[in-house]
Amino acid sequence: MGEKIIESKLAKLEEVLVTLKEFEEIPMEEFIADRKIFYGATYTLIMGIEIICDIGNHVLSYYFGRKAETYKDIIKLLAEVEVIPSSFAKETTKMTKFRNLAIHVYEIIKPRKVYSYMPQAISQFQIYSRYFLKFIQKP
Repeated sequence: MGEKIIESKLAKLEEVLVTLKEFEEIPMEEFIADRKIFYGATYTLIMGIEIICDIGNHVLSYYFGRKAETYKDIIKLLAEVEVIPSSFAKETTKMTKFRNLAIHVYEIIKPRKVYSYMPQAISQFQIYSRYFLKFIQKP
């Protein structure tokens, strides 16, 4: 049962990755000039972070009986239970800060910052996907 939920969310994460790669191909000048593109990319990044945290939260509660208080805690606890390496957790906890700023203090998020963050987010989302798949495929 737990695996099906994770697989479903990973399929949605794959859609997010495809969309982010399309946004990444847009020249920076066009990205910055078109607020619809900027808003679409920002929301897609938020979705990706939400999916990762949703999967992480599911893994923690379903498989380990653990509860996280914050998005940042989800990532830290995933490292504690060895779903992801500690070094990767430290590297990616900043994504939760981006998510919080984009949702709660959205006026400070600038198109150039979103554009420059996309390649890193794409890479991190792909790595999370591999770690989650590896986790559910363990014997």
